[in-house]
Amino acid sequence: GISFARIANKPSRGMGDALIGRLESFAEAHNLDLLSVMSDQCLPQVRDENGKPLSDAAVRACRNVRDIFDLSFDRMRLGDVVEEILRLTEYDRWLKDKYEEKNEYDPRRQNVNELVNAITTFGRSNPKASLADYLQSIALYTETDKADKDDNAVGLMSLHASKGLEFD
Repeated sequence: GISFARIANKPSRGMGDALIGRLESFAEAHNLDLLSVMSDQCLPQVRDENGKPLSDAAVRACRNVRDIFDLSFDRMRLGDVVEEILRLTEYDRWLKDKYEEKNEYDPRRQNVNELVNAITTFGRSNPKASLADYLQSIALYTETDKADKDDNAVGLMSLHASKGLEFD
């Protein structure tokens, strides 16, 4: 529900709160997950509160999102997976539309490029790794991990940062 709603319409593709609400209601009533509801078999059955079927634009938006989630990552290299997600979501277009006038597009695009490069490098070093493996490897990575271990210094960590870590 909430996690899906946070990413389904970023960048904007016509998956507003009302449409997501209809999909969630149908999913709950039929004990299905949201991607199943967006299948060609279920979409024609989804109705609004007045019993009307989804508009053509809503159906296109659902198919667009479903296509992104239906990517077959199994046979793709990790860097290619990220590039394909960026292409399907039209993320670069969204960055331009949102940030070019504010002169913030270039730094944001550079950040995306750095992320893609980091994931590609990780994928080359770990050919069987998945995107989940990459995310797990960086989950606890911080600036202090880059620090020179020979420095004569004491490392500090807040209680919040240590949450979930185990110590011997």
